[in-house]
Amino acid sequence: FKMLRRKLPGPYTFVFKAAKIVPKMMLTPRSTVGLRWPNHPITNEIVKTFGHPILSISLRISEDELYDDPHELHEKYKKQVDLIVDGGTIFAENSTIIDFSHGEVEIVRMGKGPIDWLEVV
Repeated sequence: FKMLRRKLPGPYTFVFKAAKIVPKMMLTPRSTVGLRWPNHPITNEIVKTFGHPILSISLRISEDELYDDPHELHEKYKKQVDLIVDGGTIFAENSTIIDFSHGEVEIVRMGKGPIDWLEVV
């Protein structure tokens, strides 16, 4: 977990085998969880305020649907989502996804986060 402290917040998603305490709705079909903490001022302030990680799931929108207007998001999802934070327009780059769930390290997706440090692990 020292590696996580050095790399997060940052442009990575780390995948691990889920512990039994993880709610089933948060699990993938493989019983894994992804740990993502982007280096963004709003995310950092939320984590700092709560003093511990928060659970969330990704909003899956089809390839054709792109929402960058929080008011439009609110209108579409207001009955399903408790809170939408308007952080302004964010031009997100994909995170690098690194899977540690089955013993060997697997790069699932190359994104913004470099992986040259993995040679040291």
